Formats: sequence, C-alpha cells, structure tokens
Amino acid sequence: MKYLPDYPITHVGVSTSYARCLTDIPNISFSMLRHALVSPFGAKFLRDMRKLGIPVHVWTVNEESWMEWSIRKEVSGVITDEVDLFHEVCDRLGDGKEQAQVGMEKSQKEKKKTKGLNSWFLYRTARFWGEMALFHIVISIFMAGQWLRHGSPRHRVKKALDG
Repeated sequence: MKYLPDYPITHVGVSTSYARCLTDIPNISFSMLRHALVSPFGAKFLRDMRKLGIPVHVWTVNEESWMEWSIRKEVSGVITDEVDLFHEVCDRLGDGKEQAQVGMEKSQKEKKKTKGLNSWFLYRTARFWGEMALFHIVISIFMAGQWLRHGSPRHRVKKALDG
C-alpha cells in the first residue's frame, strides 16, 4: 500500500466475516469459495459488497447448477474449468430474471423426464445441505481456533496492516 497505493488487491478466502474486516482497504476485491456465499450470511455479504462497489468472484464453479446460481446472484465473476459450459449457461439465461426462471424451469422439466423430479430434487437437496453443514462446521472450528490463538479477525488485520 505504501509503494503501489492504487494497485488492486484480491483477498482469496472462505470466510465472509474475515473478508468484511478488509473492506476499508482501497481497491480490494474478493475471490470467495462458492459454499461460503450460499448461507443467509453469504447472501448479506453479496448485497453489502454490491452496495460498497466491491467485486466478488466465486470459485470453483464447474457444475451447471452453480453457474446458474452465480448468474442469478450477479457475482462479479466466476473461476471455472468449464469455460464453454459457462458461456452456454450465460447465453441460455441471458440478462433478464424472466429468462433465468424460464431456463431453470426448462432444466427441471428435462430432469423430470429422465430421472423423476422428486428423487432428483431430494438427492440434490440432501447433498447440498450435507456439503453446507460440513463446510460450516469445518470453517467454524478453524475460525474458533484462530480466534483463540490470535484474537478477533479485525484485530489481526489491523495489527498486520499497521505493521
């Protein structure tokens, strides 16, 4: 910050509470693990960063459903290994919310024909919430350990920036 004050900085992380401690840094953006943004805390984080004009990117978005989610949530960008698929999803969903809803309904109808909507929905829902629960448990344990060892995230960031 001393030698390149206008140089953009990106925080790559998994904790929205930690990322919030960095919002005062000029030219900051965030690259967040997608799972960290799907909870109510993540939704609020996305809204707050949008209001502050801070870009938020998500990683790694390789599944079509996560691509659709990223587009609906209007994240600033995605990191993906499936660039062609992402372009197809963007073209299909377009910019309007109505188009996104039509694309979702069409996708669900296609899956209903092949697998049966109920079994597909139950499986995806259980898998999603299982991943979310595991992710949040691991993050909570990690953050509690860091808090106990080093103090609050805001305190650590301030200490690191003040030198």
